[in-house]
Amino acid sequence: MPLLRRNRQALAPLWCATGAYRSLWTLDYPENIEDSEIQSEEIIRSLKAQIVSAKMDIHKNLVRTWYYLRDIDNNYAGMIRARVKVYEQEGLKPDSHFVASTGIQGNSPWPHALVGLHAHSIDGLEQEQIHYLKALTHLCPTNDYEFDFKDRIHQCTISSDGRHMVFAPMRVLRPRGQSREFRPEEVMRRLQETVVLDSMATLDLLNNKVWLTEIPYPIPAHFELDPFDANVLYVSTHSLVPHSEGVLCFQPGTIHKMRISNGETIIEGAYTHPGFVRTTQHCVFGWNGRAFIAATNQNKLEIIDASTMTLYHVYRLGDDPLYDNADFNDPEFLQKPFNLPPQPAWCDSISASGDGAHLILHLTDGFGIFDMEKREMTGKVHYRSNLVPQFTTTHGRYWMQNANFDVIQRAYAEM
Repeated sequence: MPLLRRNRQALAPLWCATGAYRSLWTLDYPENIEDSEIQSEEIIRSLKAQIVSAKMDIHKNLVRTWYYLRDIDNNYAGMIRARVKVYEQEGLKPDSHFVASTGIQGNSPWPHALVGLHAHSIDGLEQEQIHYLKALTHLCPTNDYEFDFKDRIHQCTISSDGRHMVFAPMRVLRPRGQSREFRPEEVMRRLQETVVLDSMATLDLLNNKVWLTEIPYPIPAHFELDPFDANVLYVSTHSLVPHSEGVLCFQPGTIHKMRISNGETIIEGAYTHPGFVRTTQHCVFGWNGRAFIAATNQNKLEIIDASTMTLYHVYRLGDDPLYDNADFNDPEFLQKPFNLPPQPAWCDSISASGDGAHLILHLTDGFGIFDMEKREMTGKVHYRSNLVPQFTTTHGRYWMQNANFDVIQRAYAEM
């Protein structure tokens, strides 16, 4: 059955009948050009009006909603405030039930619309036919999940035992003033004056307790779980800042081993060294009953023993005169920025096989296969040049400020 336009922002409801049941499907976008809270309230009330006109009740018959938000980071909170306001007026409260719902990034055909609402209501269901899933022995009630995480969330993951949810922040470090007008040296000075340390949040899904753990290096944006221990995770930091001349890195990368224990998340160990440019993601995997971490470091693959957080093996992907000639023992090295020239990454990402015996590296011109037993590359799949263009991702395109510019030009002239 085709959907008919009711007006510019809403689609005509779609009815589907099966025996004694009637399903009402609706899709609404706001007509006003206000903020997400006002727009959300408008379309929720529009949904209510359609349900009422169908001789149904939002409390008894609305079973599922999907909210689509443009720029979800900035507009999600307004939608939540509007939804709570209208739902409470309709008797949807913690002591009754909540409608199953999804909130996701999504753009409408109309640029002014910050939120869209797709909903499913069913007529003919008896109340005893509806069961609201709860697992109070393992999860606290939904309405208790509330805490103030001051930063945007970059990653959230549930532990393998389902007990804890961990949140990593998303922060873009910027120096005071108009950074695009600064020379790299000035950017570095201002960054070091205003650097902010971030915290990761851990939520206990059983007891509804939340605690924060400050990470001693900036931007702990990525973390991976231990393959054997549900209470252990590995957090990587990368101190990057956008600049008109590229991306500057003002500290070496670090991978922290963290353990959740008795209502706190503690740092058990760390892996870093002055030449550790943590360029893309890190991969945690199990092999022969042990946990390892594979991390990219410019033109090197570094494999870390997760039990001791020490280097297990380093494999050289190729020659890089800029990185290889940098003086990491220079006592003033950390006062100088790394910069990004127009050069593709050596390795953009790493994945492990199910048994951990092989690592799959996403390289500039294809995929490489690294054998853990032999400690070497044992295969490579090249892109067909007539089908897939050479990748020129921005991950890992670093050069050191103390490298001579003539060296840079010679090394990357073909790019």
